[in-house]
Amino acid sequence: SWAAKELFRGQSALLDEATPRFERIMIEAALDHSGGRRQLAAQLLGWGRNTLTRKIKEYHMESDEKG
Repeated sequence: SWAAKELFRGQSALLDEATPRFERIMIEAALDHSGGRRQLAAQLLGWGRNTLTRKIKEYHMESDEKG
């Protein structure tokens, strides 16, 4: 629905906006499922722990974590 609306509005490069949004949602879900354990959350996402940590910093999610 969001993509269709954006395309109708003439927007392009939708993945530049959608990918970070999607990754943030997936990171939040994985951290919630893992009880905040980054190693397990990274495994659930198919990433290494360092990749997860980098993306958490990139998306300014440090304060969003349970702890």
